[in-house]
Amino acid sequence: DYSKNVIDLLVNQQHGEKGSNGKDFHKDDTLAVQFEVLDARNLPFKESHFDLIMDKGTLDAMLSDKKEGTQNCVKIISEASRLLANGGYLLIVSHLNACNAEGLSWVEKVLLTGLRNGDKISDWRIEVHSGDENDVSGGDDAADDDDGEKDLGPAVYIIQKVAVPDDKAKMRESCQGTSKASIKFFGY
Repeated sequence: DYSKNVIDLLVNQQHGEKGSNGKDFHKDDTLAVQFEVLDARNLPFKESHFDLIMDKGTLDAMLSDKKEGTQNCVKIISEASRLLANGGYLLIVSHLNACNAEGLSWVEKVLLTGLRNGDKISDWRIEVHSGDENDVSGGDDAADDDDGEKDLGPAVYIIQKVAVPDDKAKMRESCQGTSKASIKFFGY
């Protein structure tokens, strides 16, 4: 996180203070996590350092900056792409749902650009999980957004980094080839 106050709170909770529910944390029940104040656009870790990277809200928050938000999102995704090990997953929870025009544009301009900037060789498998326009629970009462499209709510993006064979990797390195991305959509 970039907020020292949030990191301090999490560290204190991990070391035995009471949680937000008023109960004590038990070291046996709590996964030991290392918390650091860092900038997600420029992280101090080696390439392929993580098997799992998760974003819940950081990218959406960055987009509130109309001037530099999109550029910051590309940098964050690029950095996640660089740090993700082959076979690893990037999970993104976002209000930009690729099942509508605005979200699909975000996937093209921000997500794919960031993934390819961070790793020019690997391929990507992307799953978009979201509400379904035909879901009977939302039905015709589901709210329309400003463009008249159904608001399907947030989406969960499950993105896997896929290693390519050595011959393809060498070709992509030598001729500036482009990685491939497959996208599947799941509605619930």
